[in-house]
Amino acid sequence: MDDQQREKAEHRLRILKAVSAAVERRNEVLDAVAQSADTDEARGRLAVLMNIDEDAAEAVISMQFRRLSQRERTSLAMEIQETRRCALVLTAATPVGNWQRDVFEATRVSECVLNLCASRCAAMARSSSMPSPARQ
Repeated sequence: MDDQQREKAEHRLRILKAVSAAVERRNEVLDAVAQSADTDEARGRLAVLMNIDEDAAEAVISMQFRRLSQRERTSLAMEIQETRRCALVLTAATPVGNWQRDVFEATRVSECVLNLCASRCAAMARSSSMPSPARQ
């Protein structure tokens, strides 16, 4: 597994953690954004307030209010767990030998991708579930 994939997973994890923290600190976040003259200032205030980088601050500014619902918070927590697990797998030590390492990495990454896809599909299904028809 190359460093680029590991860095991508770690970057995604930082973004998810920032969004999760923003949901928990929503009053402070809303105040910081509302007191800012423009988006650039809001981004800077959030970066300082939450001790996050500019990319994470942008993700917080761009997040939708639907993230505040209980279901979305649960979905976000699940995605953080899966992304953290994948990031750990990508940084784990692998067996010695090129072919062993390649097989090990392919298997672990496949597991991560399948788990992440499954959790995202389940979250999408929950969030887009249709109300049950009225009983006659």
